[in-house]
Amino acid sequence: MRYYSDNFLLVLPQNIAIDNQDTFAYVPILDVLKAWLSHSDVLNAVLSDYRLHPRQNSMLCDMFDATAANECQGFKDLNCLQLLLYFDDFEVGNPIGSKRGKYKLFAVYFTILNIPIKYRSKLENMHLVLLATSKHIVTHGLDVIFAPVLKDIQKLMSSGIDVSVDGIQHHFTGRLAFVCADNLAANKVAGFTQNFSQGRVCRFCVATRGEICNLHLESMCKLRTHQMHESHLKATYTGRQVSLLSVWSDKCLSLLVFKRL
Repeated sequence: MRYYSDNFLLVLPQNIAIDNQDTFAYVPILDVLKAWLSHSDVLNAVLSDYRLHPRQNSMLCDMFDATAANECQGFKDLNCLQLLLYFDDFEVGNPIGSKRGKYKLFAVYFTILNIPIKYRSKLENMHLVLLATSKHIVTHGLDVIFAPVLKDIQKLMSSGIDVSVDGIQHHFTGRLAFVCADNLAANKVAGFTQNFSQGRVCRFCVATRGEICNLHLESMCKLRTHQMHESHLKATYTGRQVSLLSVWSDKCLSLLVFKRL
């Protein structure tokens, strides 16, 4: 592996120690971006941004077609890399066997949304960022596991990276544009309880499990707001109504603040 990392564009994972016993693997985002963008075809795809060519119809085919994206200045900078993070838990053993959960892993992947849609679903354009056992996340918290990810994203936002291709220097900054996950992983990262059988099971509204079957339109739901969420977090600090509100932490939300920038 050392030969490939020294002679090719292979970025090796770092084994990061949480304490004297527990570790997790992290593949530096900035190093991966530099290696990836050093390929001329990837660089050309990013610089000749497909978003420069507006659609001829009103169909929503991408997040950049939405009104919110068009109104955000950060999405219009062609030298700003738009990161998409994807979270997922998976079992490497038999998911219904006696060892279920023992070897369960939490994985984080990323791609950049600057490349055309048809290339995003290719595995060669999806990069592993982080790999940790799920039990370590329960023990130490997502804020500890995500620390190196946040550090690299903050550095990308503030100072950026430089990439040299064919003797030409290119400077890129970046931002976290989108977070993708299934219900379980999304609730975990957002700081909601991961129980969908009772209580307030939706992170978008405050409907209970018993009520949600009869709610068919958004207008019928009481949606969560920023102010409401802040009040729920304060309640968790004082130990009140935690089981009723389905909110247990705000530490993981430090990752999502980049989405609003």
